[in-house]
Amino acid sequence: MPGRRTNFAKVCIFPFRLKMGCSAIEIMFISHPDRAGKKRFVCVMTANPAGHFGLFKTMHLILRDFWWPKIRKDVEKYVNTCPVCQRSKIRREKPSGLLHPLPTPSRPWEIISADFITDLPPSCGFTTILVVVDLFTKLAHFIPCEGLPTAKETADLFLQHVFRLHGLPKSLVTDRGSQFTSRFWKALQKLLGIDSRLSSAHHPQTDGQTERTNATLEQYLRCYVNYQQDNWASLLPLSEFAYNNGVQASTKETPFFANYDSGNREAQLSCW
Repeated sequence: MPGRRTNFAKVCIFPFRLKMGCSAIEIMFISHPDRAGKKRFVCVMTANPAGHFGLFKTMHLILRDFWWPKIRKDVEKYVNTCPVCQRSKIRREKPSGLLHPLPTPSRPWEIISADFITDLPPSCGFTTILVVVDLFTKLAHFIPCEGLPTAKETADLFLQHVFRLHGLPKSLVTDRGSQFTSRFWKALQKLLGIDSRLSSAHHPQTDGQTERTNATLEQYLRCYVNYQQDNWASLLPLSEFAYNNGVQASTKETPFFANYDSGNREAQLSCW
């Protein structure tokens, strides 16, 4: 086929027969365009006379005269990232749904939330922390784990460190980790009568209470961990005590007082 060189591709001209007629048109076949050349080409084709339309109209405009391998993918990528379109066009996505805040618990350990802090430096064989928070009293438990546990191992941790101390909650708020979306976990919660409340995807604010507690715990550990950062596991009991001994801005009480409804010796012990 006859061809000629351009500044970015080899162009060949060949006849193309229309499906609805016998007329033949000539289009440019760009055999091996480079990335920068394709981008410049599409940019020229979507300039002011072209109107900065979407993928459908831009594709038809270019295909009137040109074609190259994977042309749709290249045009779609350019149209979706065009800075002029991003600034000027109206958004066509469906509006976001209304927020549905979590219900306010009426008693201690009625609604609890849980999350994992993962990929920590090894300490006494542990690399993960399970954080469980009561949304009513803000009392928290920090549970070390040897790694990211399975659904069955997570259930065992809840039994040992939460359920045996505080009873079964009415609701459990978690992210969408595999531990909390597995068939085993769903069947267990149904059997125990616990309502599972999974956070919205890519919206950790749903479980903001636990996320904030995680940040407080990490801050505490950074202040007291050694240079090798391998002693954080031994600091968890004291960090849990310090957290539960601190007054919460939302309740104006310490989690200890809110949970046990009695004045104990937290203040005196905090001088250790």
